[in-house]
Amino acid sequence: MKADDGSASEGNTVVPSMTISSKSMKSAGFLAAALIIAFMPIQVVHAGDGIVSGYAAWQTQGQMSQSAQDEVTFGGELKGRIYLEMASGPMASGTMRCQISMKINSTDASQHGAGDCTITTNDDALAYAELKCEGVFMRGCDGTLTFTKGTARLAGISGSGTITFLNSVGEDRRSTEPAATKTLRGTMYFSELRYHVPN
Repeated sequence: MKADDGSASEGNTVVPSMTISSKSMKSAGFLAAALIIAFMPIQVVHAGDGIVSGYAAWQTQGQMSQSAQDEVTFGGELKGRIYLEMASGPMASGTMRCQISMKINSTDASQHGAGDCTITTNDDALAYAELKCEGVFMRGCDGTLTFTKGTARLAGISGSGTITFLNSVGEDRRSTEPAATKTLRGTMYFSELRYHVPN
């Protein structure tokens, strides 16, 4: 994957987390993963248009509960570190925190989720983004990450890209417990995440 801001680019790494479908691999290179444009270090993201790729390794603890006869819902805060793909290997470029909600159908294993995310770069600039995805248990949740606003050098940031969200939420899709605390882990892949930062 590449980081492209119109100047010299660097890039390439892969960190699998679970079995990835051919569709997820293609869209990611995904997931997407998508939350991550703003994590890049200041020398990578400049004012103007650019494209970045990478992944985020995350974990979360939250509540899993029965929300319908054939559906369970997970809600919690996702936390993780973002890595951009550079010529010399993956570079730790920031962190992310997302309030997420994931619904899993216990009949066909389909899942869809949404989240509001805050991305903090290594130099403490912030980017805010919305995440939405749909997919199938153990195959990933493919969707879109959309930047809504930012601070410091990322003030006014906009843009979006596809993501592939690999997670273990679906392992609990047949739970009948009224509510249970679960610790989940996963990886988010994103490729060609496009952004614009005003001059």
